[in-house]
Amino acid sequence: MCTISQNNQRSEPVEIYGPEGLRKFLRTSLSLSQSQLGFDYIVHELKMIPEQYVFETSGAILTWDVNLSCDDVLHPNERPGLLIECDRDKVWELYDDNKIGVKGSLVETENSIFYLNSLDVLSITVDFNQYSKKKAQMSEKIYHIILKLYNYDRLDAAKLKAKGVPPGPLYSKIKAGEKITAPSGEKISPRDVVGPPRPGRKVIICGDTCWSEELLKVGQNADILVHEATLQNSCKDTAIQNGHSTPDMAADIAQRLDVEKLVLTHYSQRYKPINCTDTENQETVQILYDEAASVMGKDRVVAAYDLLSISVPLKSS
Repeated sequence: MCTISQNNQRSEPVEIYGPEGLRKFLRTSLSLSQSQLGFDYIVHELKMIPEQYVFETSGAILTWDVNLSCDDVLHPNERPGLLIECDRDKVWELYDDNKIGVKGSLVETENSIFYLNSLDVLSITVDFNQYSKKKAQMSEKIYHIILKLYNYDRLDAAKLKAKGVPPGPLYSKIKAGEKITAPSGEKISPRDVVGPPRPGRKVIICGDTCWSEELLKVGQNADILVHEATLQNSCKDTAIQNGHSTPDMAADIAQRLDVEKLVLTHYSQRYKPINCTDTENQETVQILYDEAASVMGKDRVVAAYDLLSISVPLKSS
């Protein structure tokens, strides 16, 4: 945040989402270091549920009572944020701006820090939608992100002109989902002059995980699933033991979600890049790709690499 602040050109506050304790961590860090930012920030915390609390290997919950509350004075650049609770499906709805929807669900991983046996990770589903809401659901285990965008047909300019509305700012407002008032005083709703919604785009981005079942609640029929494939199938036991997945595991959840394309990522360092020229007697990411492609088909699997850009086209209907 301090680095970004050095070359800040934004006027809007930065909104940060994370688990309980993040607000206190950032406020304490910035305050103790007397760091001033070039922008304001807001921390929205996701209220933890019992499944997220850390257990010792013995099964007994840690007796260290950590105070996550943060009621002291705000940092000079801090604005008040929300404490977001999950719904009955353990989904955290984080954001809604009528354009993008973001949701999160539960996945599981292994964490070797201190006593931690397992840690919940966030999975976020984002819905990109010119007229839909932006929601973010966070899961307990490791976090994922699911994005979805809905699209509406074109604005019927002829109808607006017939109602006396000239081209201009009002067109942008009504296409953004806002009601407008015609010069005659008539209230015009977007549904009166905009075509019906078309299927949008939906992207799921997973973090480290060895269990993605909770994605089935929020990630169905996504265009893209970005899922880790740390080790090849023959190393499944090792992968799970360390909180990771194999290509078969990624392909399995992709098929159950009925996604159009699976993007593999988070490879072990033992695998050299596919385009690496010095791979004699060394395994490459091609192994992971081939294993996933044997389940999904080559046209539905992509082996990610640094700076990869993937186009997600709009659906016609």
